[in-house]
Amino acid sequence: MTLRRLSTILGLIASLVAASAAGADPAKLKSYNAAIGDSSISGISSGAFMAVQFGTAWSSVIKGVGIVAGGPYWCDLASSEDILTAFMRSVGRALGGCMKGPAADLDTSDFVKKADDNAASGAIDPLADLRRQRIYLFHGTNDAIVDNASTDAAAAFYRHYLGEAGRSNLFYQTTIGAGHSLVVQQQGQADLAACNANRSPFIDQCGYDQAGIMLQHIYGRRTHPTVARSRARCGASTRPPIPAPTFRTR
Repeated sequence: MTLRRLSTILGLIASLVAASAAGADPAKLKSYNAAIGDSSISGISSGAFMAVQFGTAWSSVIKGVGIVAGGPYWCDLASSEDILTAFMRSVGRALGGCMKGPAADLDTSDFVKKADDNAASGAIDPLADLRRQRIYLFHGTNDAIVDNASTDAAAAFYRHYLGEAGRSNLFYQTTIGAGHSLVVQQQGQADLAACNANRSPFIDQCGYDQAGIMLQHIYGRRTHPTVARSRARCGASTRPPIPAPTFRTR
């Protein structure tokens, strides 16, 4: 595919998204028996970058963020001016420096300044809320897709806001020999990948309960899942339902 054709396609997609957003009413969410302030968000790869963006923008309602092979806030340096070039510059950066480094191209001060400016303008939540967030960050030593320079930059971004007092809120795991993947405790399962793999289904068997450790770091030690399910069958929570929030684009 030529650069001109890719630019045209991206431009059409951007136009369709903009038209859809302008013409559609915000979806009304139902109310659920949950405390919005206990919400967390997690993801792997592009999903991890998304989790950082969302967790920073909506820090007032996000308790913790789980980041597996992801980088810092505003890593692609995108701006409204990029629409003139169908976001080619920011897409190139997302697929280049944000994934492969080098560290010199991932200046934490750039990301911090953008976050500070966005918070000052009211585009995102006040960044003081980041100080209470619990952050789980992971990079496998055999990851061949996203360089550790990216996760290091994410760690530096969070350390800036957590400060020394919140140092323990960041758990950065870099010693597991995983590839680019979610990591599970199972081993020897044929439909999953080996620990050092960088291939579909991007679930590597490393004898490491990543999801469990992530949730434990964010929420603290909880009841064993089987016990929780048994209690749920015995009766519902008495906590009253709360109204669902109305989200706006950030």
